[in-house]
Amino acid sequence: MQMLPFILNRPQRMIYLPHLERMRKSGMPINVVLLKARQWGGSTLTEFYIVWIQRFWCENFNSAICADVDDQAKNILGMYERAVYDMDIRLNDYQSLEMKPYMGMESTRFIESRGCCISVGSAQHPDKIRSQNLRAAHLTEVGLWRDTPKKK
Repeated sequence: MQMLPFILNRPQRMIYLPHLERMRKSGMPINVVLLKARQWGGSTLTEFYIVWIQRFWCENFNSAICADVDDQAKNILGMYERAVYDMDIRLNDYQSLEMKPYMGMESTRFIESRGCCISVGSAQHPDKIRSQNLRAAHLTEVGLWRDTPKKK
């Protein structure tokens, strides 16, 4: 499969990224509730932004991806892994960010060179990320999450 370069589209460039950067530069927590049309790139930019922070700005910056069910979250993890791969190719003089399972857990990846964990969980099985020390969380399509015995 041919990798296409990640180029910001107009909404990402004009609205979303400047908003993220204002919060980051001011030192305030980045807290965004993104109500969006499907397929305009909100989740993609969210993941690329977390990759960028983990790669260039903060070590030991653990993150989580949580969707209604595991497969949806794993799909976004695939987007994250492609972003890491894409950056590795484009920054061929920079240390590669090899992602490995953390402590034998398939639901958590570890980037040893940065000390960062990326955990994947779901609203249906939240225990997978309960004990994580998180600095970032990407909760996707929350409005579609099903009720569980412990969450409504």
